[in-house]
Amino acid sequence: MKFILMTLLMISHISWAQTSAPKSQSFTDKVYKIENVNEKVRVSFKLHPSVYELTGNEPFMDNLKQSLKLKKPVKFSVEQHTRKIIDVKGP
Repeated sequence: MKFILMTLLMISHISWAQTSAPKSQSFTDKVYKIENVNEKVRVSFKLHPSVYELTGNEPFMDNLKQSLKLKKPVKFSVEQHTRKIIDVKGP
């Protein structure tokens, strides 16, 4: 009985370790503010609490500016490890 329990525990531990966490998370929100600070661009959203620093040369900057201008939400993806915006779709 003890052997069976240990075997099940080991199998569940191995299968849990093999499942990888998602590399990015997606959110939908409206851009609250875009500001230039020391050659960086800071973007904040209405509902999402983080402030993201960008270089301003990202291919999705136009989408962020349109969201702010039109007050429409965008769907943006944030890389888990670095917490940087990697993609923006919309508005």
